[in-house]
Amino acid sequence: MQKIQLVKTVNVEREKAFKAGTDFESFTSKLPQYFKLIRIRSVREFTSVVEIHGKIAGKEFAVMTKNVIKQPEIHETFVLSGDARGSHFTKKYESVPEGTRITIDIDLRLRGILRFTSIFSANKIQKIINEYFDDFTKAIET
Repeated sequence: MQKIQLVKTVNVEREKAFKAGTDFESFTSKLPQYFKLIRIRSVREFTSVVEIHGKIAGKEFAVMTKNVIKQPEIHETFVLSGDARGSHFTKKYESVPEGTRITIDIDLRLRGILRFTSIFSANKIQKIINEYFDDFTKAIET
């Protein structure tokens, strides 16, 4: 398991940042380089199950995720299937004078062929996730 924490500040109020960051259906248009297809499979109160097909670092992926939303500050994602099954992502949205500070804590568990490649590429994984987070925060600001 690899633990990663990233922090970025966006020039948007917290409620707007949170809404943009949890509007899964818009990800295919706002971040098409990562998300090819998103299907919301079920929604119950503050929990949703989402099927995601996409591409990151040139590799295609398909995962099923459970998303727990505690509006307007916490969004937790649990990866239920795929090569990252067992991974857990927590995004925290905090109001700051500059806008919103977004902190993402990642417990990354890779399986299959990805597990073996991660042994010698932990820095590359950090770089890939940081590039995605940069694109994610830019999408929130637009």
